[in-house]
Amino acid sequence: MCVVSCVWNERVHSAFALPTSLPPATFEDGVKLYNQKQFKQALIIFMGYLKTNPRSAAAYLYIANSYYGLNQIDAAKKTYQVLIASFPNSNEALTAREFMRRLQTQDKIASGNTSSTSSVMENASLSKKSVAKTSVSEGVVGELSLRVIRPLQDHPVVSPSVISAVKDQIRKYPKLVRKMLYENRIEVVLTPTLIDKNPEMKNQEGRGYDGHTLKSCPGMFQDGRSVVICERTMDEYTETVHDPIPIERILATLNHECGHAIDSCLGDISETDDFKHVYLLDAAAAQRLDASVSRDLAYYLQKSEAGQQECCGELIGIILGTDSDKSEKMRVAFPQTIKFLKSKLDVR
Repeated sequence: MCVVSCVWNERVHSAFALPTSLPPATFEDGVKLYNQKQFKQALIIFMGYLKTNPRSAAAYLYIANSYYGLNQIDAAKKTYQVLIASFPNSNEALTAREFMRRLQTQDKIASGNTSSTSSVMENASLSKKSVAKTSVSEGVVGELSLRVIRPLQDHPVVSPSVISAVKDQIRKYPKLVRKMLYENRIEVVLTPTLIDKNPEMKNQEGRGYDGHTLKSCPGMFQDGRSVVICERTMDEYTETVHDPIPIERILATLNHECGHAIDSCLGDISETDDFKHVYLLDAAAAQRLDASVSRDLAYYLQKSEAGQQECCGELIGIILGTDSDKSEKMRVAFPQTIKFLKSKLDVR
């Protein structure tokens, strides 16, 4: 036990030095700062959290990503290595491996070697024996990383038809959008249900799910990095798995959650004064539309940042290809807002 502890501490301190004084903040505070791209402040919180929770793979991943955001590439690489070696079968390690592959590709391009590579670090901890058991990589689609979560016991796997449809949809995205998502290391994660990926969320209530838990969630933008898309949802009471969500709704969810990812990539543009100005103008006019329209769009007319964020995600989703009765109502209700977002994405 002492040997394991000593090795663990050596890994931690070789990756980074912990600060002597830490702010009284929670892990969730760190995530919020991280999503706001305040990486330096977030890093301090995550390191403090790791000091009291040394077996947290999530903390390691956030620390590595924060280092990357601060352009401290060597520290990021070293932390990814510690994460992979210490938690080889975790989802976080799989993500870290993908980031390491991208960093290696960037290094090759910078050194003048542009040949493609699918290799990982020459390290025993990254051998085939340590490939994550919880998910499998589907490679890179249109410059965007895609992986599939393996199901919990008795849950169905993600169907090949859904994987294929999601890949096809990603390839249709404008080049600038795919480039933006790639450069910000956004990944798409397909899962049978949200609970297969995050069992700990089974009884949590999410935004927009009043009276329901995340068992009913078809997808989310998670941790500032992952666009999580579910093929199915679960019954709130029996926890049985429902039939597959219709493919057009799955793709609409993909577009919407990628919309949230793009919002983040643009520095949380939905919270800027410029966005708020056009959004409030449209929202005021939308209230005077036919009652059925304003009622159907109530989720996007919330008088809070949530309304701005959800409207932004949905409108970008429409720009990415969502086409439904609701999307037509959104176009009518938010003409100035969608024009503003198209200008940011260089889309006509």
